[in-house]
Amino acid sequence: MLPLLMAGAPLFMKPHRFSMLSAALLLSANALANPALSAQEESAMPSASTMLRPVNPAGAVIPGISSAVVVESGRMMFLSGHVPMDAGGAVLPPDLESQLDQVFKNLSATLEAAGATPRQLARITIYVRDFQADQLPAIRRARDRFIDQERPPASTLIGAAELFHPNVLVEMDAIAVLPPDA
Repeated sequence: MLPLLMAGAPLFMKPHRFSMLSAALLLSANALANPALSAQEESAMPSASTMLRPVNPAGAVIPGISSAVVVESGRMMFLSGHVPMDAGGAVLPPDLESQLDQVFKNLSATLEAAGATPRQLARITIYVRDFQADQLPAIRRARDRFIDQERPPASTLIGAAELFHPNVLVEMDAIAVLPPDA
C-alpha cells in the first residue's frame, strides 16, 4: 500500500504496478521511436509565448516559477506521475539530482510523443520523498536545465513520506498545452 498525505492525514491506496510498468514501457518505446524535434520542426510550432502567458503579480517572486499561467490557445495534456526509471525500466540509484534529471528526460519524452516540448508546460508538481530544505538547490538546478527560463511553468514542490518504490526519491506530474496542430 502507498501512503498519501492529504490535509495531514495519511490515506492508503494499492499500487497499480501494471499501469506503472505499462507507462514505463510506453515511455521507453516513445523515447527510442521519437528522437528530439529538429530546430526546424520546433520553430514551426506555435511558441509558448502565443499559447501560455505567465502571470506574476508584484510581491514575493520565486525565481524560475510563474505564480500562474494563462492558457491562451492549444489543447490541454495531463501528464501522470513520472518516475526515475531508465529505458530498461530500472529505477536509478537514490541520488536526488540524477533522479530528477531522469524524471525530466522521461517527462520530455512523453511531451515529444504528443508533439510538444517542455516549453509547452503550464504546470509541474514535484514530489520529493523526505524533503529537506537543503535539497532545494539541487531541485532548482535540475528544473532549470529543463524548463523554459523566460516563461517558467507554475510549479509546486511537495514533500512526501513515501513514493511507490523505496529507491524513488522524486516523482513529477505536469500539465502542458499542446500546439493546435499536434
